[in-house]
Amino acid sequence: MNADENVKQLVAAKGWEFKEKDGSGLFFEKNGERLIATTQMWTKEYVLVKIPHY
Repeated sequence: MNADENVKQLVAAKGWEFKEKDGSGLFFEKNGERLIATTQMWTKEYVLVKIPHY
C-alpha cells in the first residue's frame, strides 16, 4: 500500500470523505469543511505527510 492510500484510510477513519488528488495534495470534505493533506517524497523509502489538525 502506498502513502496516499494510508493517508486516505487514516483521514477517512475520522469521518472525512476523499474527493480528489491534485499533485501532492489529497482533498477531503466533511460537513462543508475542506481538509488538504500533502505528501512529499523525502527519500526512496520515506514519505513526509502533513495533515492539518482534523
